[in-house]
This record gives sequence, C-alpha cells and structure tokens, in this order.
Amino acid sequence: MRDLSSRVRVGGGILDLPPARLRNAAVEDELREEYPNNVPNIAILGSGGGQRAMVGMLGSLYQMGKEGLLDAALYVSGVSGSTW
Repeated sequence: MRDLSSRVRVGGGILDLPPARLRNAAVEDELREEYPNNVPNIAILGSGGGQRAMVGMLGSLYQMGKEGLLDAALYVSGVSGSTW
C-alpha cells in the first residue's frame, strides 16, 4: 500500500531545499523513473472569487488526494476566495 503521509510547511518564502527533499520519497522515485532527465516541478494554484472558488479548490484538492496526485505537487497556493 502506498504511503500517503505528508508534511505541511506554512511560510512566506521559498525554501532553499532541492525539490527532491520536498516530495514524498516514493512519489519522487516514480517521477524520476518517468522523467529521468528532468523531473517536473508541479504547482497547484487556485484563483480568487469567494465561496465558489473555495469550494472548487477544496473539491480539486480532495479528489487529487484520493487519486494520489496531490503527493506529486511541490507547491499549493491560492489567492482570495480559494484560500479560505
């Protein structure tokens, strides 16, 4: 069974760590197998717009988590409504 444990870092600056240290190790290995020469840096961004944006972002993050896709993201960010 796949390890879905994760860590959350809240901060206002960019980390000085290499991307491989930010992802789940199993996900990093899978990405290296698929893209041996250039592992992509994946970000998830949410737009503003109030409650509708918040519900949309929550639904997207929920489904990505269920599918195991959220583990591949290095960054999750949003503005205005999507960050409630």
